[in-house]
Amino acid sequence: MDTGEEPRPIEGVLRAVHLDKNWLEIVTNEPVREHIRIDEAGDALDDVVGPMVNRNVVVTAVRRGKKYFYNDIELVESGGRSQAKPEVWTVRAMRLY
Repeated sequence: MDTGEEPRPIEGVLRAVHLDKNWLEIVTNEPVREHIRIDEAGDALDDVVGPMVNRNVVVTAVRRGKKYFYNDIELVESGGRSQAKPEVWTVRAMRLY
């Protein structure tokens, strides 16, 4: 399902996770407050993303039409953008073909 779009970072607070429907929701504050739903988060939701709820994160997602599709997530440390090691905080989307 690769259509050539580049993933882009979305920074905000992780506010919602739906395990059965595989989506998560980020609330951004800049430039305006916006609720963004990101689909196809898959297995990343179960163990790793859950503890990130109500914390600042950067989600990398691809936009297709009006929808965003999950690619990656990182926890943002309290001083700004994440300085964490990718192998600790990064969760990559897994697709089975």
